[in-house]
Formats: sequence, structure tokens, C-alpha cells
Amino acid sequence: MTTHPKPALKPAAEPAHERHARPDACGMLHVLSCGVGLPESAAAIALRCAHVFASRSLLARLPQGTWQAHAIAREPERDAVEAIALVRQGFQVAVLASGDALYHGMGATLARVLEGQPLPRECVHFHPGVTAFQVLCHRLGLAWSQARLFSAHARRPPLRQILEAPLAIVYAGSAMTASDLARALLAFHPASLGRACVLAERLGSPEERLLRTGLGTAAEQSFGPTSILVLLPEGFVPLPLALGLPDSCWRFQGHLVTSPEVRACALARLRLPASGVFWDLGAGSGSVGLEAAALRPGLEVWGVERKAERLKDMEANQQALGVVNYHGLGGDMLHRLPQLPDPDRIFIGGGGKDLAAIAEASLARLAPGGICVACAVTLESQAILSAFRPDLCRCVLSLDCAESRGIGKGLRLLEPRHRIHLFVYQKPDAAAPETPPGTTAPAKEPAP
Repeated sequence: MTTHPKPALKPAAEPAHERHARPDACGMLHVLSCGVGLPESAAAIALRCAHVFASRSLLARLPQGTWQAHAIAREPERDAVEAIALVRQGFQVAVLASGDALYHGMGATLARVLEGQPLPRECVHFHPGVTAFQVLCHRLGLAWSQARLFSAHARRPPLRQILEAPLAIVYAGSAMTASDLARALLAFHPASLGRACVLAERLGSPEERLLRTGLGTAAEQSFGPTSILVLLPEGFVPLPLALGLPDSCWRFQGHLVTSPEVRACALARLRLPASGVFWDLGAGSGSVGLEAAALRPGLEVWGVERKAERLKDMEANQQALGVVNYHGLGGDMLHRLPQLPDPDRIFIGGGGKDLAAIAEASLARLAPGGICVACAVTLESQAILSAFRPDLCRCVLSLDCAESRGIGKGLRLLEPRHRIHLFVYQKPDAAAPETPPGTTAPAKEPAP
């Protein structure tokens, strides 16, 4: 922390007790969105405060004063806790954030911390400001009402989602700059080499830089952490739907990958919601859960595989599919299930001798109205699932698939695959009475 000398820009007069600790009262937390610069209004409020939290670049722009500086760096949550603690001590505290503080910024971190450490409503004031996205789109004369907005600040960017959007705007950061992101997108989908894009850096500063080019050229550039990547519709190359992808798309051991036809049928029967929690149990290569994650980016998908060495296959497949909402776990399923959030959908692709116990534990946690699809390959697993919870079983599917293959001299035949059975279970809605165990539920399609 640094104490600055006498202010060069004198703020509006205010009693000293407004700026320093007041043991008998809560202070005030000002969260100031600064756009792409430092507005005079934000500076004036900050200069009336005893403590100012901001990036080093924003602190450098702030006129000198008697305030104490706190540079926000790599641990913003810790800084948020400290700022809130100072407010509780009666201090006036300002938090300056570039762009819109509540859009992937320090304001969002503060809002999250305040949920667990609330201050009186009258002690917190969020001041709005324009986002860097808005400024950039106005620089370009680009209508952005149809744009998909992303951030590479907090976690790995969802490459598939970004490329699937005809117009995508991505905040970059120190972990992945705009040019880094261009390289990652190109490595994931080389067919997007000619996709039109814009790289922007240091908006609103004398070093502002804009470059409109193709994704291939963008990947050769060097842009800093305060940069943005815009993918434009020109040159858009669609990705294939992540449903029933061929075996060649997956890394797996032996035969541990669900066939494309079974995968597509199981996911169709699961009626995937737009958000919620999905369990992929006995995940193997992770193919079922990963396709669910790609189809529904709002789902949090948890894949559990008994053999930890298969996690490397799951991680490689996740990276190849470009999704970030999949979490692979290794270990005994019955021990792992209590560690997972309650599911809205479940796929059981394995379980061995513990299949009945896994199915029972899974359905006990399934949300009301939730759907579970269990796959039976062997006669033993078919027998277990045939006898399991007939009160919740909505239907059983028998899948016989055959695929053509050449046998020489221009001749082909249909080669049959193993017969697969899918058992579809559904929990009743919270308001509906549950069918007593041991009785058979009426046959019906799972609710859409």
C-alpha cells in the first residue's frame, strides 16, 4: 500500500470523517465501471475515498490524493474480501474496474463475495459504465445485438462455442491474449483459416491498436493482455454437430467407446436441458458426456470412470471437442457420487458388479422429473436393469445396428454389431405421487 502526497487535483470538499474510519457506522463501497479510460466522475468519487482498489494502469491515471492504493493483480477474490473488511471498519472504499465492472470484471467478483459476506444495501453502490465491447463495436460501426460474448479471463475459453457463433467477441487476458486465442482457434479448427476477424488492443489509450484481418494472419500477431478478438461472419465455416461423432474422433482403449448410433439415441432419450447437472457414469472415453457438453454448453457435465488411467483419454477428447463444461473424475463410482452435485440427467454406461447399487444411488439423487438412461451390453447387466425399479422405468429400447463394409471385388456386406439395450427411467415431478416400488410405471415417453 502507498500513501500519496497532497492531491494535485482537489476534489469537492468533504469532512474528513467521511473518508476515514467511523467505528459507529458502516463505510461505503463504490464499485466504479470506468469504460476504456478513467472518467472524471469516477476519479472524483475515488478521490473522496480512503482506499482505492484498481489495476496498476488505472491507479497510474488517478490524480494524486491522500488515498491508499491497493493494486488488484492475480488474487481478485482476496482483494474483494479486503475491500469489504475495510468498509465494515467504516472506511470509504473505491474499486475501479475497466469496462463494465459487472461483466467478467472485479465487480462480478465483489458481487459473488458479497453473497457470502453481505454489507447493508445502503453501503454498496455499483456505478455503471460502458463495456470495452461497446466501445470497440462503435469504433468499427458494427451492430452487435446478435453477437455472442465470451471471456478468456477466468478459465479456458470455449473454443467450439466461439467458432460456432457467426459473430463472436472475446475479452482476452494475461493467460490468453487475443493473438493467443486466434492461434488456439486455428489449431482447433484449421478450416477457419480465412475467417474474418478484428484484433483490438489498449482501447482508449494513446497506444490503441486495431487490426482487421483473417484468423490465419491474426494467429501470427503479438497482442498484449488488454486485447479483444472479434470473429466476423465473413468466412464462417460451420462445425459439425457434436452428436453421434464417428469413432475416429475419439481416443479410447480397446472397445471403450459408445457407438455413434447408441450415443445419439441415448442423448435423444435424455432430453437434455439447457442448464443443470449431467452425470456420465462409467464414462470410459467420455464420449457420451462430452457430446452432451457440446450440445448443451449450459450443462455442467461430470464424467466418472473407475480406472484412473482412462482419464487421459477423457482429457484428450475434451480438448479435441473444445468444451469447458466437462469434469472428468477417476475412482470408485460409489465413493465418488456423494462428492457430485445433484443431477438433472444421468447416463450409466457401466458399473459391473456394482451396477444395481450405482443405479439405486443415482436415482436417489436424481432431481424430480429427471431422466436416467442406463445401457446394458451383457446379459447380466440386462437382467439387473430389467428387474430394477419397474415403477420408474418408462421404456426399454433394443438397438440392433449393422454397418456396411467392403469384402473385396467391389462387394459389400452389412456387418452386425452387438445388440444394446437402453433402459429409460424418469423420476416423477415433485407434485406427482411416486409409483410404489415393485409396480410397473405406465409406459410413456419421457417429458420433453
